[in-house]
This record gives sequence, structure tokens and C-alpha cells, in this order.
Amino acid sequence: MQRWPKHRLSLFRLLYSRSNRSFSTAKPGIPNPLVLQVWGANTGVGKTVLSTALLRTAEQPSLYLKPVQTGPSLAADALLVSKVAPDARAVTLHSYNQPVSPDLAASLDDIQPPTDASLCEQTAHGLGQFLETINILNNHTRALALVETAGGALSPVPSGALQADAYRSLNLPALLVGDPTLGGISTTLAAYEALRIRGYDVSTIVFFANILQDNVQLENEVSVKRVVEKDGISVFQAPAIPPIDVPLIEYCQTPAVSDFFTNLSEHLYDVQEKRFRNLKHMQERASDIFWYPFTQHTSLGSVTCIDSASGDMLSCYDQTNGLHEMVDGIGSWWTNGVGHGNAEMAKAMGRACGRYGHVMFPEATNAPAFELASSLLSGVGQGWADRVFYSDNGSTAVEVALKMAFRKRARDFPEHTGKPVKIVAIDGGYHGDTLGVMDCATESVYNEQQTPWFESRGVFFEAPTASLVDGVWQVHMPEWTGANYDIILSGRGELMDRNRDVPVYSSKIKERLDTAEASGVEFGALLIEPVLQGAGGMRLIDPAFQRALVAECRARGVPVIFDEVFTGLWRLGSESGAGLLGVQPDVGVFAKLLTGGTVPLAATLASKEVFKAFDGEGKAEALLHGHSYTAHASGCAAGVEAMRQYEGLKGDREYWDLATARELSCADEVEEVVVLGTVLGLKIRGDGEGYGATGAKKVIDRLQQEGVFSRPLGNVVYIMSTPLTDRAWCDEVMKKVHRVLTNGSERTSKRAEA
Repeated sequence: MQRWPKHRLSLFRLLYSRSNRSFSTAKPGIPNPLVLQVWGANTGVGKTVLSTALLRTAEQPSLYLKPVQTGPSLAADALLVSKVAPDARAVTLHSYNQPVSPDLAASLDDIQPPTDASLCEQTAHGLGQFLETINILNNHTRALALVETAGGALSPVPSGALQADAYRSLNLPALLVGDPTLGGISTTLAAYEALRIRGYDVSTIVFFANILQDNVQLENEVSVKRVVEKDGISVFQAPAIPPIDVPLIEYCQTPAVSDFFTNLSEHLYDVQEKRFRNLKHMQERASDIFWYPFTQHTSLGSVTCIDSASGDMLSCYDQTNGLHEMVDGIGSWWTNGVGHGNAEMAKAMGRACGRYGHVMFPEATNAPAFELASSLLSGVGQGWADRVFYSDNGSTAVEVALKMAFRKRARDFPEHTGKPVKIVAIDGGYHGDTLGVMDCATESVYNEQQTPWFESRGVFFEAPTASLVDGVWQVHMPEWTGANYDIILSGRGELMDRNRDVPVYSSKIKERLDTAEASGVEFGALLIEPVLQGAGGMRLIDPAFQRALVAECRARGVPVIFDEVFTGLWRLGSESGAGLLGVQPDVGVFAKLLTGGTVPLAATLASKEVFKAFDGEGKAEALLHGHSYTAHASGCAAGVEAMRQYEGLKGDREYWDLATARELSCADEVEEVVVLGTVLGLKIRGDGEGYGATGAKKVIDRLQQEGVFSRPLGNVVYIMSTPLTDRAWCDEVMKKVHRVLTNGSERTSKRAEA
């Protein structure tokens, strides 16, 4: 389980928010404090010497922060800094007696090590105090704060985790001190690549000169520069560190040393200024070069420029707020599975790219594609699926599923071969934007005006939906059921009970399908999103209705397709929507969370019976569908890593507090609430229905002010976490949603208590 620490919101507000009095940073043309994390290619390469010399050039206030120190206290790095750069505040957070790796040092001292999250929170707190000092001084200053790591880039922190992983959520720009000794070219480039693949912004590498006997000088910086300059990285050589008997203060006062570090300081501030100018330029020009999906450009407002991301958070830039952090409330369009900036994911994909690039797939195999298919068959496909067909996205994967189901139906009922077929589906469904699946839905904003070829090809049921209304779970019964009432439930547990049955569903479904068949309709497949319709407005479909629909279609020999592009792989708190229903499909479609939120990939799983329907004497009878990048190795490797990280998830998981959801359902602006797994959906009262409605915009704007990035689905506001997100993080985000929608409303409290 990964935790995305609370410290990140507060740190970014202090670092970059314009709302902190008149302190404004991350704004081009304004003197900005510079906060850097100092990394070393190895231990003993001069990180503390560099930090000390740089701090002597800084305007005040300045800060040296050492999260972890090992070795005797009299030799502590912070003590040296305070002596040589006395104007800087020098702080050590955790000290251990033995000069060994921090994890071993903590063990030898018999001290309980801090968690990685706690270590980052304490570091953020120290930086926060420094930046608050600047706020109090009301000073637009080129102050400097340095966070110095211990040992090499991949040395451990006290918990045993690699510090390059442990500190990633702080999202601080990196300054790397190279190894000037023999063998240092390799260690420096290894540290550089380790930081880069984890998403660190490494702009500069500094080596100290290393003069050997006979005045021979190693020039590691020359070799390293040849490698990294293509990435736009600057490499410098500082004057050699003096012998141990020469006081560091004398070294720093030497004109050559003083000039070098003054120039280095200017360079580092210029790098920061250039970064902010580039972000500003992208933010200004983006709307002139992009054609955005699902966006009306005539009403396009300010574009959000995303500088980086980590966990459930986005580091964004815009001209109003500068560089600031936002909760990724929409899971980057429902794809974020293992958290942004996941180091293990980056390494898995990098290895696949380096080993394969992309290789041909038909009548071939490779390890990532084989391992992912095996994992899917033993996971979401266990007990029913026999084959995995790869494609590039959810919409295409549903098209593949339809071809599979239609062939299976034709083989089972050859007398119907050649007749036009329709699907059985649910009103409000959405299965993608390719032409075939657009026809698998009723008329809506997604299809009516998009193509003259659109023709709705199905028998569609208005589904009974469930939600929290005024604190009570209810099933809203459509008119065709003959019920003139809603079903009141004791709670969501009753709704999700796999043994729950509503007899009227079965009888009315049978009656409707009988009538359609009597009029000559031929059914080719049942196509549904199990349990929750995503793009349809986060609508929770009564599971008892879907079970009845599956049972009736199966009785007629109609193949069953579950579109789990959105619902599958722990999005709903269970491994699959099928698992929540307690029934399995003939064909299942998975995408989005399949690669954890990295690259496009989709998989269509099929039963053995469906696969055998394509047996024949020639290729014409095979499944003739595919694309150039089928089963691309980097995507499959991402899928394998995502499945590995999901392995620890068990049972039906809760992420959002149900009691708070109940309170939200009583808010004045809220019509109903849906909460299931990682999804929290709130329908806002307002004019219009469907995707084109605009009632939720005012709530979205207020959430943005609270640091939550979201997009509406018509009148529906939704928030979702990753399946790996800690419950405490969800609680913090839910407090923001509660504050936005209730504002301490007395009516809300009374309705929730009723």
C-alpha cells in the first residue's frame, strides 16, 4: 500500500502559491527563493562542501537541511555548515552514531526509524518554516534552501527504502554532485539515470577537480558532459576540495572558489527562471496548437500546464496561481492506478523499451506479453476466460468483443447467419468513440452530432439506479417495471448482496425481449458496464437488475460482454465488476487501470467457447483484427508491474467514508451521491441532464480553489483515488469536498440526522 503524504499540499502552497500574503514564486520576472535537493553520485564526493560554498553566496534567509545524518555528532555536516556559512540556518532531522548506511545505523542504535512519509513530512515542515520566514519578512528575495541527501542517489533512508524513491513526493529540483575519482564516470551516470527515470528534474552536475600525483587531473566531467549535454544538462568543474588540514573557510574565501560558486548560484537561479518562462510559454500557447478532446474551443478558458505528477497529485502551472499542486481528482481520466511517478513502473517500462522497443506479435511471443496474459487469466479471468486478445484502447477492445460475440452467436445459431443483429444494452451506456461502438448506445451528446453514420442498434433498458438521497440508500425504479415507488434499502450492503433478487426485473426483462424477438429482432450480444456506468454520469446500476438481464440473455443463447474498461482492476473496490455482480461474462474488456496509468493498452478476454467459434480451414474465418503496435512490450511490461502492485489488494475495499457521503447527500446543492470503491460521485442540482448540462461547473470552480482538479460529467462531480491510495488521503480530500458543498450548513446536519 502506498501513501501519498499530506505534506505535499502544504509544502507546495508555501513554495509556490500566490495566496501567501505577497510572497509569490514560480512567476517569471520575480525574484524567487531557490529550493534544491543536493544529491551525490557516491558518499564523499563533496555534497556538504558544495552546499556550504553555495550558501555563502545566498541572500538571507538561507537554510541547510539534512534529513538524515550518520556518524559522530562532532563531524555532523550541519555543524560544519554553521561554522563556515554562519548566516545559514543548519538543521539535522535524524542523527545516528555509526558512520554506515542509515538503515544499518538505525538498527545499530536500536532506534525505530521514521517512515518515509514521516521523513518527507518533517523535511517539508522544515522548508515550510524557512518559507514562512520569507513571508513574514514580506521579502521578494533570492534566498536559498538546500536539502542534502546522504550517500549516493540510491543509498537507503532509515526505513531501508532507496532515498531516490523516498523523497520523490517532495518534487524538489535536483543538483547532482559527480564523483571525481577513478570509476566516477560510471557512478555519476548511474546516479543521473536513477534520478531521471524517477522523474527528478536534474539540470546541473558539479564535479570537484581531482588532481592526482604528478599533477595529472582526472576529467570525469568531460566524459559525463559528452553523455548528458544532449539532455540539456550543464556540467561544471569546481576547484578541488582542499586537504583535510586546510580549513574549509579558507577554501571558500579563495577568490577562485568564491567566483565559481557565485557564478554557479547565478546559473541555478537562471535555470529556475528559464523553467518558469517555459511553463508560462506552454500555458499561453497550448490553446493555439492543440485540438483538445471533449472540449468546445470557442469557450476554452485558461489552460492548465502540468509540470509533473506524483501519487494522486499534479504539479500545475497557470498565470494566476503560478506553480501549485492539485489533487488529481479524476485519476487522469480514470487511468491512474499505481500513482503518478511510480519508480517501479518507470523501471519496468524502461527495461522493456531497452530490451525490445516494439516487436512483431502475430504468431510470436515475448516475456511481457506472455506474463501479462497469464496474470489476467489467473486474475480477472479466473474460472471463465481462456484467451487474451491485445489491442490499443478501450473503444477498440469493445469493437473486438462485439466481433467475438457476434461470431459466437452465429456459430451457435447458423440459421440466423447473415441477418442484421442488435445488442441488448442499458440506456446511458458509453463504450467509446469509434464508429462501431457509438452505435451500441442510445442517442446522446456522444454520438448524435458526431457522425452521419450513427444508428442506434440495440434494445436498451432504462436501468434501475441506486444512490444516497437525503442520507438514505434508494433504488430508483423506472416506469417499465410497473413500480410507482423507489425501493428503500437499509444500506449499501443490502444493495450489493449477491443473493438479493427483485422478481419484477426478470419477468419484465423477459417480456420486453420476447416482444422484440417476435418483431424480428435478432440479438447478437448483451453489452453492459457492470455495476457502474462511468461516462453515463457515475450511475450505480442495481446489481440485481444486471444479474437478471444476464440470466435472461444466457437463457436465449445471447453472448454476454462486460465492458470493464472503467470498472475493472479494483476501480470499484473489487478486482472486477463481474466479481461484485457474482456472475461472469463470455467476453470481458479491460483497459485504463491495466497499465497503472502510463501507456495505452487494452485486453479483451474470451471464454474457450468464444475462441473456438473462430476455428476454420482458412484465415478468412480467423479474427481479422489488429494494429501495428499489438502487445507492445513497454505497455505489457507496465501491465505486469501494475498487476504485481495490485496483488496485495483483497476483498471489497472502501476508500471514501460512508458517513461523510451520507452527509453530502443532504447538502442543499446535492441531488444524490454514489460511493463505491475508489469512486465518489455527486449529482448537483441544476438545469439540464446528461453530459451537456452545466450545473456542476460552479462546484468544480470551488473545488479548484480548494486544490482539487476535477472535470464535470454534466451535472455530476466526481472524485476518484487510485486503488493503492491510503484511506487517510481520501479522508483529507473528502473534507475538502464536504467544505465546498456544505459550508457548515445547518440544514445539511439536520437532514443527515433525520
